[in-house]
Amino acid sequence: MALADADEEQKDWIAGVALDMWDPYVKSIYANLPQPEEKIVFDKFHVAKHLGEAVDKVRRTEHKELHAEGDERLKGTSTIG
Repeated sequence: MALADADEEQKDWIAGVALDMWDPYVKSIYANLPQPEEKIVFDKFHVAKHLGEAVDKVRRTEHKELHAEGDERLKGTSTIG
């Protein structure tokens, strides 16, 4: 059964929904469940992926700044790949 097809009583029983961070999934939860912000549970793989990408973005920015000053200490320290 699709979430949109559930009746209100069934929707009230839903305590949490595990999903990745794809925007259409998040929008569906907000459109179909009461108190959606309390029920969304992002899977740890996608949380870790976004965290790793954020750390690598900062590392690249810092490496670029240090490299411009002749400092190579961050060379070869990529956290991704």
